[in-house]
Amino acid sequence: MKKLFFITYGGGHANLVKLVAEDLNRNTDFAIVILALTTAYKELKNQLKNLKVQSITDYMHLFSSDIEEIRGYGDKYLEDNYHKNANVSEEETINYIGLSFFDLVTKYGINNAEKIYKEKGRRAFEPLNAAKKIISFESPDLLISTSSPRFEIASIRAAKQLGISSLQILDFFENKYNLKEADYIACSNDQTKKILEKNKMINSNIRAVGQPSIENTVKLIQSIDCRTLHKKIQINPEKPTILVATQKLMEFSNDLSVGKYIDKESVYLKLFDEIAEAKKHDDFNVLLRIHPASESKESYSRILEKYPFIIFSNEVLDVQQSIALCDLLITHSSTVAIEAVCAKKKVITFKHFYDIDYPVDEFTKDPFIFVPDLENISKKINEVFVADQKKHSKSFMPRNSLENIRTFIEEILN
Repeated sequence: MKKLFFITYGGGHANLVKLVAEDLNRNTDFAIVILALTTAYKELKNQLKNLKVQSITDYMHLFSSDIEEIRGYGDKYLEDNYHKNANVSEEETINYIGLSFFDLVTKYGINNAEKIYKEKGRRAFEPLNAAKKIISFESPDLLISTSSPRFEIASIRAAKQLGISSLQILDFFENKYNLKEADYIACSNDQTKKILEKNKMINSNIRAVGQPSIENTVKLIQSIDCRTLHKKIQINPEKPTILVATQKLMEFSNDLSVGKYIDKESVYLKLFDEIAEAKKHDDFNVLLRIHPASESKESYSRILEKYPFIIFSNEVLDVQQSIALCDLLITHSSTVAIEAVCAKKKVITFKHFYDIDYPVDEFTKDPFIFVPDLENISKKINEVFVADQKKHSKSFMPRNSLENIRTFIEEILN
């Protein structure tokens, strides 16, 4: 029986691994083990009852000869890294930080390790030796990770040193700063595949497979009964609907590597000024969906007061319902744009006046409608509603992503 060893951090990365692992468990006889790092452990342990989900703590017996030193480092830096509400136990935090710092000390010596950690924090961690020992213990036929740094990239490098094949399943677009080093790469679409293939430092076998979490969301969006929602929020179904999806905005350095938060209110005031201008020529409904985790309704009070035609959708609709209702989405660079365009919605992305360079190159290309200047958004909105939507012969992402990933893995192992 072939063995797959997944290594993942939490959030979207863990959800991607969950979907892939569940599909493989249903449709193959592979043995599956998942090392779920930090917040991923509780997420996946609760959701994948039929699979073996491990934490760093489960492997600490492999480091018994150095355990006192490792735990000493974990205790020393616990205060910097442990948060009671972060869904990671104190024990796991001590072991994760201690093991990572121990690897840093092994590589650079204690004085240099402390200097590097003081400068970079957790970004300094790339525990190659720890990853190597854990992977050797599991002895998989294929190591699978996503595109996270630290333990994930260390695992890819460790597998290479051990002669074990590796696969990275990328989340959305190609990341300009994390070099893809796995033997095999599964990416979201042909556009990303071409970008990766142009990078002469990447020698991987690359395949465009789609994106399971996006595909699931799109299926949900397309199953929603919009007639019920029109009645619920009392908007005219005969009029087209614009959804504005906001987020915290950042000003980036020229190489996009460093960003700082900016005054988003001035940007979104200008955006809604432009939408109001467009409404003089075309009558349409306007929904506002703010980022639920990082924004508040209060921060949009001036805008909502100035433009009473705006419907604040967070209070009455979830994000999928909001996308289902809209004919046109406007957003700066939110991943909601991907979900909307895959659900066959028109999507305008824009560059604001604080942007030195726009942070997501893929959002400047077809099928997205990119507006490089906020001053031109009203004109672009009117053009979108007047013109027939351009038909695309190919979908933005391949469908049947889980089946595509499963087939790719089976081919790798055969």
